[in-house]
Amino acid sequence: MFEGDVRQYVSQYEESGMRIARLLHVVDHSKRFEKGVKKEAADMVQEELKKTRRVDCYAETMNRLRKAGLTDAKDDAAWVAATSAASKNAQSELELGYHSGAVKASVSEAFTAIADLCYDRGDLQQCVKYYMKLRDAVPHTEQLEVCLQVIPVAVELQSWIVVNQYSTKAEMLARGNNDAMARIKVARALMLLDGKKYESVSLKLLEIPPAALAGVRSLVTPSDIVTYTCLCSLATLNRSQLKSKLIDNPSFHAYQDLCPQLHRVVRDFYNSDYSCLKTLDGLKTSLSMDYFLSPHVNALFHSIWQRAFKQYTSPYLTVDMRKMSEAFHINLESLEKSLAELIVEGQIAARIDSANKVLKARRDNIRQATFQTVLNDGQRFVAEAEDQLRRMCMLQHGFEYMETRT
Repeated sequence: MFEGDVRQYVSQYEESGMRIARLLHVVDHSKRFEKGVKKEAADMVQEELKKTRRVDCYAETMNRLRKAGLTDAKDDAAWVAATSAASKNAQSELELGYHSGAVKASVSEAFTAIADLCYDRGDLQQCVKYYMKLRDAVPHTEQLEVCLQVIPVAVELQSWIVVNQYSTKAEMLARGNNDAMARIKVARALMLLDGKKYESVSLKLLEIPPAALAGVRSLVTPSDIVTYTCLCSLATLNRSQLKSKLIDNPSFHAYQDLCPQLHRVVRDFYNSDYSCLKTLDGLKTSLSMDYFLSPHVNALFHSIWQRAFKQYTSPYLTVDMRKMSEAFHINLESLEKSLAELIVEGQIAARIDSANKVLKARRDNIRQATFQTVLNDGQRFVAEAEDQLRRMCMLQHGFEYMETRT
């Protein structure tokens, strides 16, 4: 989780492309932090780009930073010219080596080198293309590694169809390989997160054993995994699932030191201590700095608050909204508005007494329910009787299905 130290935050990620993407995200979304945070991220992204051959991305980023008033520097023309020439020469040499390759081993080495060059250059589409060619050039025993090379590039490109395709292939090849399976599950979870399938994200990440977390730093860090798991679980799982999947799960307790604040929020939420939501709201700005999580933070928080309201009101026929507002540390007007939304959406069967500030549960009409049950049973009996009479009539007139004998 981002806490304001840009250099320490970005250094956790192995892939240069992911470091650049996260730095640009911090530049665009760090309004609530000190101005120095945005400036530090802007300076670091320039440094990071110069460690690669991403000339086009460098020019685009410099224009963005100048428009935002984060730098007065001009493009480093000497670096651009030298890097462009070196990149072009490297590709020419590698393609020449590929075309002259007489054996599959040299062809596969050329494909790997060209794919790596394309990645370093920021041409992710071409990178994926050459990795796909590489898969056809290597023996079956090496295809898992090729799939694991394609997947993070496809995630960075946000080509979720390719992620799904190669994750499926990799899963069949990686049985028994916990490190590989961890990387595959992370990619699948990110794909599910993009599709807003938050419960599936939580369950998929909970399948990763703690010992395998060290090998997933190319896209996310272990603390990112804990963050995604906690938020998605709070937003979608009921109390019994929270207990079985998180509270009583030894694997989840192994993550406790990675993100202690969210771990406490989960425990307090399960114990119906709703002051934890105030703690969670205090983390919202930091959570919004995450490259993958940022588009979903508002939706997840909204769902968590709604789930908390439902959990609080479900045991009672009458709820004093004044006491409820104190328990949640929010004002009465905001609480009433939120409860009204839940009632309109059909998530709470209740009505609001605005004058007395009381929420009253709607009691089931037992008399009406009994009549409805009898009516349903009668309709089912009539339908079954008509089916029987129809069958008897058909038999009486010789309409009977018989198998043709051969």
